[in-house]
Amino acid sequence: MLTIGVLRAGFCRSPQRERGATLTEIVIAVFLLAIGLSGLAVSFPVSFHGVTGGGLQTTATALAQETLESAEQTAYGSLPSLAAARAAVPGFTRFDREIVVADYTPAAGCAAVVIAGVTVPGCRQVTVHVYFTEQQGEVETTVTTVIARP
Repeated sequence: MLTIGVLRAGFCRSPQRERGATLTEIVIAVFLLAIGLSGLAVSFPVSFHGVTGGGLQTTATALAQETLESAEQTAYGSLPSLAAARAAVPGFTRFDREIVVADYTPAAGCAAVVIAGVTVPGCRQVTVHVYFTEQQGEVETTVTTVIARP
């Protein structure tokens, strides 16, 4: 005897249509993903330029600050000897540095004095210019301090 199609209720349900992603849905999803990744790819050079420029700016500021700290340790009468024309910074191929030392006379507080017939300024201003070149051209970083006569 042959039995065909005998099923108990609930044991096997009638097959419902299982729906997967259609080709159109996949194409749209890939297109949207491509747009998002393209936007991300475009931002990389801009971000890289910002990070590189920030690093160069930090180095330039540190080089200027290093010079000012050296000036603060120099005897007041010897400060003019620190002045230097623009020149390459040893060990930093992309950087040039210029040091300007000038007498400083604000409205009050740094009055000049006469010592042995020579007028000695009460304060000197030390300005350090550090130059470097990046993709968009030359950048100048300037740091200044005023050193008072002891």
